[in-house]
Amino acid sequence: MSADGRTWTFHLRRHLWSDGTPVTAEDFVFAWRRLLDPKTGAYYAYNLWVIKNAHAISAGKLPPASLGVTAPDDATLVVQLEHPASYLPELLTHETAYPLPRKTVLALGNAWSKPGNYVGNGAYVPKAWIANDHITLVRNPRFYDAAHVRIDVVNYFPTQDTQAGLRRFRAGDLDTQTPFPWH
Repeated sequence: MSADGRTWTFHLRRHLWSDGTPVTAEDFVFAWRRLLDPKTGAYYAYNLWVIKNAHAISAGKLPPASLGVTAPDDATLVVQLEHPASYLPELLTHETAYPLPRKTVLALGNAWSKPGNYVGNGAYVPKAWIANDHITLVRNPRFYDAAHVRIDVVNYFPTQDTQAGLRRFRAGDLDTQTPFPWH
């Protein structure tokens, strides 16, 4: 962080997307510009408004290219802020700040995130998505810390009825339930 608290420089670890291509600082720049572009209508765009020009970009007053984020090289991300924000690292833990596989998104558009097309850099990648039934995730062998990922398969079961979800949890069908019903 610079002395005035308005410039943050991040040095990325060596890491791969699930397709084997390197995660680069430009993937962050691309993702953040895309998030803030009013055309995407991203609900959580405000999460990055602390970045220089971000609010004006979201409002359609400036182009996404004017965002205060640069990638001087593949492993360095420089972030210019509107004002000092010591809480920036906390904001960057939100999923809106995650990078996107630029080449894949540009090639496939919104279809990039479908099973079979999905490219990610997390511990898991989707194997199956049956709408209104379940999503199955499998361990990503290219995840930077894959040796410490102990669960091979994760199944998500979307449940609109939280009472029914709680019954499944109590019966041992689910390991966790979010949210728990309050009454």
